[in-house]
Amino acid sequence: MKFMTDFFRVGRIGKIILVGMSIPVAIVANTMRLALTATVSAMAGTDTADSFLHGFSGVFVFMSGLVLLVILGLILEWIAKKRYSAS
Repeated sequence: MKFMTDFFRVGRIGKIILVGMSIPVAIVANTMRLALTATVSAMAGTDTADSFLHGFSGVFVFMSGLVLLVILGLILEWIAKKRYSAS
């Protein structure tokens, strides 16, 4: 997580928000994985969901969580720049 907080130019509060939001982001990413697994299972059967999706879901959760954290970091950086330029 230190990499994520050092990557963005945000203050201490922004870093705390970024770290604090990692838990809800993980929950959202896992919910997306479950929804994808349920959809594939309903459309293609449980065998397809168990074989292909089992290996793919770990990568999917990691990448979707990373993307969500990067988006959050960019939003926090944008807010920090706005606050700095307004001062």
